[in-house]
Amino acid sequence: MHKTFLTLCLLSMLLFSCQNYGNQNNSPSNFKVNDLVGRWKAVYGNNRVDNLIIKENGTYKQIYSEPNGYNYEGSWNKWYIEYGNKNKIYLHLENMVFFPLGREWSQNGSQNLFSDIQPFYNPDEDTSVKMINEIILRIHWVEGRWAPRNLILVHMVTDPDMGGDYFVLQE
Repeated sequence: MHKTFLTLCLLSMLLFSCQNYGNQNNSPSNFKVNDLVGRWKAVYGNNRVDNLIIKENGTYKQIYSEPNGYNYEGSWNKWYIEYGNKNKIYLHLENMVFFPLGREWSQNGSQNLFSDIQPFYNPDEDTSVKMINEIILRIHWVEGRWAPRNLILVHMVTDPDMGGDYFVLQE
């Protein structure tokens, strides 16, 4: 029984990790701005947690924490939607801090410097993206119970061969 359970867990993890979020149906006809309203959560390596609280009034707040006790809480900032090429939709979050690569990397303006020298990569449109004083998340539709409203918010990547970390709505 234990062996079967372990095998099922490993198989589930393998299937989940192989999903390519860059090829999901991203049709704007299915999207309502209200679908973004709520609390979103991303979990990065070493159990680092990034939360976004998105309000209907066009503001959001970022709350980040690490198991070692480090916490960051941003102020309320603006967000807006951009409709891109190939029926893609993007969420712009002004003054958001990019934590997937770690707190040290995101401090002292490193994310702006990186974006200016070596832009982020958008696999949805196969383009480079400069994110100065903002983070742009890709809005993806996925199937399954694990993503309420069938949406995830996916980070741009720093390397075309990487998958993007993502936020899932917490209901």
